[in-house]
Amino acid sequence: EISDDQLVVYSTDMDSGTISIFNATTNTLMNQITTGGAVHDIAIFNGTLYVGDVYGEKVLVIEDNAIKEEIKVGYGPEYMEIRPDGKVLYVANPLSSISVVDLADNKVIKDIDSEITPHGLSFTKDGSRLFIVDMHNNTLSVIDAQKHEVINKIPIGKNPEYVELSPHETIAYVANLGSDTVSKIDLMTLKVMVEIPVEKGPHEIAFSADG
Repeated sequence: EISDDQLVVYSTDMDSGTISIFNATTNTLMNQITTGGAVHDIAIFNGTLYVGDVYGEKVLVIEDNAIKEEIKVGYGPEYMEIRPDGKVLYVANPLSSISVVDLADNKVIKDIDSEITPHGLSFTKDGSRLFIVDMHNNTLSVIDAQKHEVINKIPIGKNPEYVELSPHETIAYVANLGSDTVSKIDLMTLKVMVEIPVEKGPHEIAFSADG
């Protein structure tokens, strides 16, 4: 994960339970945080880190390079994103459900469990919609991120791992680990436009600055 000012890079290591902090300008290690857990994904808002402890069933709240609080969530928190307004954290627990955390008091306000095995997730810029892949049911779920409800499911490739929206939010791209493809989805019609063959085992997706 990269800080908001893009000067710092944060990297997790599940085996050692550490978070490494790098200077993005000099590419040098600045610091390491030892968590004691199996840390996976990081979400950042206003300098606060939210880090998933996969086996601890919790999200660690880190400020000033120290753990300040722990938020109990579902089993196996691997992926997480903060709604753009900074009020809500969505946590994908692939072994249980989706935990919705109110960041005002750092407590789960809802568990979304609709036969989803959630992995990568991506918000629209206005925070109205959340797109999240279901690795076992091979679908892209559309969630109303204000009501915290699933409103649509789109069949895609096999074992999807990650979803990213195009800069203009007209297209969603999904990396399908099991079918070696990327699904291109029209967000107006919510239909798959094409399955793009790629190399073996695609996992994540990122756009260049110009899209």
